[in-house]
Amino acid sequence: MSDATLNPIAAGNLPVGVERKDSTVLTLKLNPVLMSFLTKLGLVSLHLFDTPVIITSAVDATHAPNSKHYRGDAVDVRITDKPEKDQAAFLLVVSVLSRQFKLAVFDESNLPGASHVHIEIAG
Repeated sequence: MSDATLNPIAAGNLPVGVERKDSTVLTLKLNPVLMSFLTKLGLVSLHLFDTPVIITSAVDATHAPNSKHYRGDAVDVRITDKPEKDQAAFLLVVSVLSRQFKLAVFDESNLPGASHVHIEIAG
């Protein structure tokens, strides 16, 4: 079995239902576990909310020193693009899926200027 069979998503490409907010978001070096998580999350988001998951930051931008973003072990996804009535359901989906992939989730959407959920490799 080739690497392409194990990971059908080519490096730098995103799964169905997952998009970057713009070209400044760098996803090439995202951890394969995060990519697997995003694959499921993207499909669920399209099915339940009829909207893709929007990555607002990955291995880019400025983060806290020693941030897992710099290693490709963290991603931020937008939540405020969904109607307010759907945001709690989206958070629930993220929470349930994150347990399957051993990820930590931080809802930062209530912080001033933030509109995302931070998801990272736990530990």
